[in-house]
Amino acid sequence: MKAMLRLFPRLLLMVLVLASALAGTPGRAQSLREQLFEQIEAGNAPEVARLVRAGVHYTAKNAEGESPLYVAVESGQRAIAALLLDNGADVTARTPNGETALHAAALHEEPALAALLLERGAEVRVANRDGETALHWAAMSDTLAVARLLAERGAPVRAADAAGNTPLHGAAASGGADLVAYLLSAKARATARNKAGQRPVDLARSRGHGEVVRLLTQK
Repeated sequence: MKAMLRLFPRLLLMVLVLASALAGTPGRAQSLREQLFEQIEAGNAPEVARLVRAGVHYTAKNAEGESPLYVAVESGQRAIAALLLDNGADVTARTPNGETALHAAALHEEPALAALLLERGAEVRVANRDGETALHWAAMSDTLAVARLLAERGAPVRAADAAGNTPLHGAAASGGADLVAYLLSAKARATARNKAGQRPVDLARSRGHGEVVRLLTQK
C-alpha cells in the first residue's frame, strides 16, 4: 500500500504531461500555419519549403480567410508562389470576398507573376462578390503591363462591377493616362456610365486628372 502511495504522484504527473501534450496538438498545428504565412510574407523560401513538405499549406488559411498562394502573390513573392503551385496549391481558391490570386497579382506591376498564374489555370473572367475582375483591380492600381496581359488573355474590358464601374472607370479614377489610352485602344467605352450616372471622364475630372480628361474627351 505504501509503495502504491509513493507511486501515485509519479502516475499523476505522467497523466498530466500526456494530457498537456494532447491538448497542445491543435496549438502546434495553428503555430505551423502562422509560421507559414509569416515566412511567406518575409520571402523566406527555404523555410516555406520546409513547411510545405510538412503539408501545412493544403488547408491553411490566415485570419482573413486567404490561402498561402493568395498571400504569396499579394506579397509579390513569385518564387514562393511557384513553389506552392508546384506542391498542389489551388490557383482557383478564393478569399471570403471571392478574389483569386490573380486579383492579387493585378496589384503589382509584374506581369510575370500574373503570367505564372494564368499558365497554371487561373481564369481571367472571374469576378469577386463586388463584381470586380482582376482587370478591374489592375485598372484601379494603374498596373499597365498586367492590365495589357489580362486583356490579351481574354479579360473583358467592358465588364461592369456591382456598382456599374468598368475597368476604364477605375483607370480614369486612378489617373493612369497610359492605361486609359490602352483601354480605349482595346475598345473600352468612354461613354459607359456607372450606377451613379458617372462616366470615366467624370471621375477623372473630379480628381483633377487633366491628361486623362483630355484622352477621354478627344474626338
